[in-house]
Amino acid sequence: MLSVLAIEDERTQSILDLVTGRDVLDVGCVRGAKTEDWLHREICKRARHAIGIDIAEQEVRELQSQYNIVYGDAHTINLSRQFEVVVAGELIEHLENPGLFLENMLKHLNPGGRIIITTPNPFYPKRILEILFRGDIDINEEHTCWYCHITLTQLLKRVGFEDVDIRFTNSAKRFHGLGRLPSLLLRRKFSSHIVAVARKPERSSAEVGSRVAT
Repeated sequence: MLSVLAIEDERTQSILDLVTGRDVLDVGCVRGAKTEDWLHREICKRARHAIGIDIAEQEVRELQSQYNIVYGDAHTINLSRQFEVVVAGELIEHLENPGLFLENMLKHLNPGGRIIITTPNPFYPKRILEILFRGDIDINEEHTCWYCHITLTQLLKRVGFEDVDIRFTNSAKRFHGLGRLPSLLLRRKFSSHIVAVARKPERSSAEVGSRVAT
């Protein structure tokens, strides 16, 4: 049976569908830990095994008695193991070096493993209305960048991911119906969040080259 969270939040459900029964690394996991619908808790319920990473040291220490969460910087941390799925929910827009982060996550994925990234849609109607009527947007001051479906796809491919699948989801009730419109173009405009799912190649270019040479 799906939780209330899974039913109401397309973004969250899109993550949970992909982590069920898998070995998962959840990056930037402590956000929302004091809420009933904490994403990492939901992931732990469904994954075969889950580890969390976060740079918020105090929150990590408080949660370690109940969850397998590690303190560290996702740009550079080395867990000396690989996972089937890496989840980065509402994280990439906070980072100072997203390329370095993605390269590190690529190292932490099994060949053929997938990364799931969610990030706010910069063209969501609410943001446009804020500019029109307030002259500015209400934004988290910790954000360093915006990503649309094109720029996020480009970044993932440059780092070495392939088969990038972009999905448009909605977590806001006001525009929920609009965000579920069948037209892909309309979903891009009216959905509140972007979900990118990309795969690590089964073999690196170096491995392929060595086999051909042999």
